[in-house]
Amino acid sequence: MTVLDDLRVRDLGIEAGRASSESDSSIGNPTSATIEGKRVKNGNFVWAGKAAEYSIRVLVFLSLAVSGVAAAESKARDELKAFPEAPAGQQRHVIFLPKRTDEDARRVGVIVGRTELVDCNRHTFSSRLEKRTVDGWGYDYYVVTGVGVVASTRMACPDNTKKKTLVRSSDEPLLRYNSRLPLVVFAPVDVEIRYRVWKAGPERPTD
Repeated sequence: MTVLDDLRVRDLGIEAGRASSESDSSIGNPTSATIEGKRVKNGNFVWAGKAAEYSIRVLVFLSLAVSGVAAAESKARDELKAFPEAPAGQQRHVIFLPKRTDEDARRVGVIVGRTELVDCNRHTFSSRLEKRTVDGWGYDYYVVTGVGVVASTRMACPDNTKKKTLVRSSDEPLLRYNSRLPLVVFAPVDVEIRYRVWKAGPERPTD
């Protein structure tokens, strides 16, 4: 990355940190210099040139990173055309994942939930996330099936207060992280889809 940044800086015709010697007759110091418009005198060194060079490298790096992410998401959005529309009674949920260098070490946890009026007990319900394939394309998508009734523990609550909250399915499948394609999930209209990204830690030897 450092080599690429240096090439980019040169291609732009920017010479960061260049110093030009000049004499200062008013002080009698023939060795003073101007660095990025700031005068250096009496041996005092100013890091303006280095700071400017570092700033340019950071800007080039950020520009390349943003361009890469935008290109990856644009490709994923184009591929969405291959996926079917939601049938009646279903809703299509689409997740666009940002491009990462360590995608093999990441997984996407899909959370299936329903908003319910509940008390202090723990509530959950059963569901399945079935993988299917787009005909003629080979792209995978997922369908929420087998949504069961909400079950709960039977603890005695201090009061009868109830509140609306997201009740999660007992299953949270971990799917492959792939920024090149959209992650498409079909679910009943009364079911909410959320997700979170899991990242593996470093490998460790056994004892």
